[in-house]
Amino acid sequence: MIGPSAYVQIWMGACYDPCMKNISGVKNSSVALSWPCPNATSSADLCMLSEACGFSGSVPNPKVGGTLDQNPAPNQWYRFIIPISLHSGFIDIGFNQLMQLTVGADMDRMIGIWRYTVTYFASGIFGFVMGGNYAAQLEPSDSCSGCLFGILTLYLLDLLCNWSQRQSPWVELIIMVLGVSFVVGLLADLDNFSHICGFTMGLAIGLTTMRFPNSLRGRIGLARQPYVAMTGGAGQAGAPEKPEDHLLHGLYQGQRRSGIIVRW
Repeated sequence: MIGPSAYVQIWMGACYDPCMKNISGVKNSSVALSWPCPNATSSADLCMLSEACGFSGSVPNPKVGGTLDQNPAPNQWYRFIIPISLHSGFIDIGFNQLMQLTVGADMDRMIGIWRYTVTYFASGIFGFVMGGNYAAQLEPSDSCSGCLFGILTLYLLDLLCNWSQRQSPWVELIIMVLGVSFVVGLLADLDNFSHICGFTMGLAIGLTTMRFPNSLRGRIGLARQPYVAMTGGAGQAGAPEKPEDHLLHGLYQGQRRSGIIVRW
């Protein structure tokens, strides 16, 4: 990934199970364990678990011949949140920034900052929660990829709900599945559990917050209406949507506002 070592990522706050809970093979090890120090320049520089986890040494060191019931147990729960802002290298952060500035920016304009923010962080946190329980226990995990998979789910729902109105829906679907999901899943040092669960959380939020298909909304007199403002009043109607206004066809221009509106 062309970035910091795994032990630097652990020290900075990556999702790492031994810093968050009692792990079999660590807490009940029959030999003394050590970890490379985050500031080490050779493999001879070793640290205890409390030093490797950082954050003022709040993690107790494992005892030789200990048990999984050791108290106090590691409890750095904030490692479910901090990894969203960390990345494993230039390739990782570059790809994520590209997604943020294209699909992410377009979806933000379409559904509003509050829906976007809730989906983004909920998908990322839920992804790390599930990854921390089911992924490899001794492998650190970080990156906002889980968040972006949640946002990608919103785009998928928008595509499916407006399938007949898109010029090339199959092309957009193939680009999303092969060009984004498949490529990201093949990158090294990424937690696919975080991706899958971020996608799942995005699907759950999208199904409860996204609009119905325009064909159904037209039957009840709500077609072409923008999202409702958080203040309770209806948002300002914009110009009719054009095919080129959709995602992957440039900036979203269907709902321009003259002033600043806090939207939900």
